[in-house]
Amino acid sequence: MAIGIEEWIERAKAGDPEAFEPVIRMTQQKLYRYCRFVLMDDQEAEDAVQDILFKAYRHLGSYRGGNAMSWLYKIAATHCATLLRKKGRRERLMSMLSAMSGGTEKSAEQAFADSAGVRLDWLGRLSPAEREIVVLRVLADMPFEEIARVAGIRPPAARKRYERAKAKLQQNYSKVREVVYHERGYEC
Repeated sequence: MAIGIEEWIERAKAGDPEAFEPVIRMTQQKLYRYCRFVLMDDQEAEDAVQDILFKAYRHLGSYRGGNAMSWLYKIAATHCATLLRKKGRRERLMSMLSAMSGGTEKSAEQAFADSAGVRLDWLGRLSPAEREIVVLRVLADMPFEEIARVAGIRPPAARKRYERAKAKLQQNYSKVREVVYHERGYEC
């Protein structure tokens, strides 16, 4: 019988230094997918996962049993929110400096999108909170009760936010599809 994440965490919490390694192996990809969609950046997501797992190890005492993935996603949500706040401040400063110097340098993502003729902005139109809920529901396949715990809201609010985000994605996708079809000479 395979040992679950919860038991490995309990062993690590009890002082077994080797017990956290299986937790890392079992959760690293799931946490990466979550961070990738919330942060919208591969490298930031990789760095974030390392930080999240380190924080989880340091704060094993805060694990109170139950669903270990929810506990880890809660740590990830807090960490990603902090990163996004810092990133927002940094981007505002960089845009101010760019405006002052008259620079018009594009981001790497925008340069790629322009060169490939691809529009990457439709998913980015979701707020970080909306992306978080969509990722937890779609990629982590979490029930709304667990999503609510991770996001710090009530389950009906989690469900409502998910429905709004889904509608927003569908609306954005329809608009992007129309523009791309029109640009390429297709009819919708």
